[in-house]
Amino acid sequence: MARKTTTGTTGQGKKPAARKPSPKRTAEAAETLPLDLPPPEPIPAPETAREEIEAVPVEAQPLPDALGLTHTSSPVDLPEPAIPLPHDGLKWTTTVMAVTALFLLVFNATALRGWAYELTPTDTSAKVVSASEGWYDLTAGIGLNKPVDALHHWWRGNMNLRFPGQEAAAPDVRLENDQPGG
Repeated sequence: MARKTTTGTTGQGKKPAARKPSPKRTAEAAETLPLDLPPPEPIPAPETAREEIEAVPVEAQPLPDALGLTHTSSPVDLPEPAIPLPHDGLKWTTTVMAVTALFLLVFNATALRGWAYELTPTDTSAKVVSASEGWYDLTAGIGLNKPVDALHHWWRGNMNLRFPGQEAAAPDVRLENDQPGG
């Protein structure tokens, strides 16, 4: 036997009371709507997108377009700033890329040397390998390779860590100290 719940319905058989339909949804409400509006005038469809763009000019002021965002210059139309913004995005991007490349050239000669070793053996690649070896030796003499080398040894050492009872990892002959923990 079903118990009566706090909402007043039982677990079986009873349905909730039907909702009264909104007056907007009834047939009477539909009959009261004004139907004497003139039909919209047909707009000839342009054949190409270029014709459509030329037919409707882009708004100069931040005004909403009757056709939505089709003919506006931005989804968020903002007024022009009082002082024109400088257009130096290319200069900024070029500067960031040059500084990054210089930083990597100075502090990551290991990667340059590794790239040179992977080149197909030719006379030109032999010169590239020789130059990268000389650059690596120069930066290593100053000590600029130490942070990258220390990080690589730490990473490689952690790769060699194993769970108890697990087979040891194959040693990396490229490293002097290939023990767990670097």
